[in-house]
Amino acid sequence: MHKFLPIRMRYNRPYVEIHEELSKGIRSCTDYKNAFNLFGPCQIEVPYKGVLGIFLDEVLSPFYLFQVCIYDAFTVC
Repeated sequence: MHKFLPIRMRYNRPYVEIHEELSKGIRSCTDYKNAFNLFGPCQIEVPYKGVLGIFLDEVLSPFYLFQVCIYDAFTVC
């Protein structure tokens, strides 16, 4: 049901004409419903991790572990 469709535009029109046509936005309820059915809701869902989860991800990152190991290797004399 959901698939990407190519955008078909006539390229032989001047930019001003395209801008005038597309800058009007959605004016009717039918156009809104068609756009909503075609594209879906305009929202981004970001999962919440919490402070502890972010802290553990950052501390256990391979880059930071590498820095700790290198620091430990060069400071032990």
